[in-house]
Amino acid sequence: AMMHTANLHSDTVTMVDGKAYASEDISASVESISPLTGLPAIIIPVGLDSQGLPIGLQLIGRRWEDERLLAMARLVSEVAGGFRQPPGY
Repeated sequence: AMMHTANLHSDTVTMVDGKAYASEDISASVESISPLTGLPAIIIPVGLDSQGLPIGLQLIGRRWEDERLLAMARLVSEVAGGFRQPPGY
């Protein structure tokens, strides 16, 4: 749910558009919107980056429209090709 690909668990610095940020400084980002507002959210795998790490797309729906959000997620997943396991995992 971050606006960059995954970091290694041992990374203490996150690079976003060529700028370094302390990983803990960006941990409360867009993924906080759903639990704070009560809106349903889902993250769909949509591909792999140049290093083979997964890229996900977060969709946030309207309150009480969970089924509609799941239907939209299913369509996006079909178009994106579904989950692809990263090499070595």
